[in-house]
Amino acid sequence: MKNVLMFISCSGCGVSSLLAEQALAFHQSGTLSFTFVGDNREQYTGLLEKLGRGHVAMIPLAGLDDHTDFRRKAQEIGRIMERCQAEVVHVQTNWQLALAAWAKLVHGHDYRIVYTIHAYRNTSLLKSLAARAVMGTALWSLADLVIMPSSFLLSQFPMLRRKAAVLPLGVDEAIMAQDRVHPRVSPPTLVFAGQFRPGKNQEWIIRALAEYVRRHKTQDVRLVLPGEGTRYEWCRKLVEALGLGGLVVMPGACNREEILRYYGTATCAVVASSSETFGHCIAEPFCLGIPVLSRPVGVARDIIEHGKTGWFFRNRSELVGLLSEVLVNHDLLAGVSINSFRHRHQLSWTQIRSSYERLIDRPSM
Repeated sequence: MKNVLMFISCSGCGVSSLLAEQALAFHQSGTLSFTFVGDNREQYTGLLEKLGRGHVAMIPLAGLDDHTDFRRKAQEIGRIMERCQAEVVHVQTNWQLALAAWAKLVHGHDYRIVYTIHAYRNTSLLKSLAARAVMGTALWSLADLVIMPSSFLLSQFPMLRRKAAVLPLGVDEAIMAQDRVHPRVSPPTLVFAGQFRPGKNQEWIIRALAEYVRRHKTQDVRLVLPGEGTRYEWCRKLVEALGLGGLVVMPGACNREEILRYYGTATCAVVASSSETFGHCIAEPFCLGIPVLSRPVGVARDIIEHGKTGWFFRNRSELVGLLSEVLVNHDLLAGVSINSFRHRHQLSWTQIRSSYERLIDRPSM
């Protein structure tokens, strides 16, 4: 069995919900032996307890992801690598990449470094170009394998194609354990769960709704926008200015149970983001059997077949046309719902673990 040291925490939050789910699935591998390491903090209360219940042992390093005491932390990482005889070190952030690369250089260990891109500055064109150039150069120099959660993301880093592999992130067990959500018929309800920040484009959906209401002379439609962020108040004022106050629900920050309840009321999920690294706002409703209308970003291009497991749109005009087409076609909605639910296994952590095992075990790794 190949020994893999995997980081499961991120800057600013400690052990994350996503990486805890990944650890719970990956530690059951039959071909890879995992050692998990992370900050002793947790993104949400109960994650460390959840790992314990799942018999996942994590080596805690206090303040691991704080950008301080670099040399000391690199030495600690080096000692852990030596104890577990790591052949592969899987990092999740630029800071962890630097620690692993320095430990490798100083201690002379012969291990490969794997990096998963979770995010980059993709909300501003200039910042995105700069971030991709810096990150691309660092990964080309220091990483042996770069995991891209979507083919869309791979298209943003063409310089890394020779050392990259597309492998989606998983959808958590709370979603995968649900039965298929039957699209709501009346009133038709659109849902987009996401932060209110530049690039998420909730205003596209709000304006498209206003045009749909005007074109069809109807008030029998709803829009639910869970989330918070810097553009929340701006979008709330836009809703009022367009006379949609009775049609749009903006509940603010929501926990997992609340999001699931809103998905249970959905006819469609609508994703208008300019860019997504992976896009749980696409993957989660897809796995619930909720028809997804999305721009071709993140994982959408990998899981959606237009007209069969969802729909694509490029601009607000196309979105209005799609809403006019699908919201009144209950048979079409039901068929797309069934098709997407049938294909959700590709986003299960079990399926992803199997693909990861093959990827890490291949001779070139």
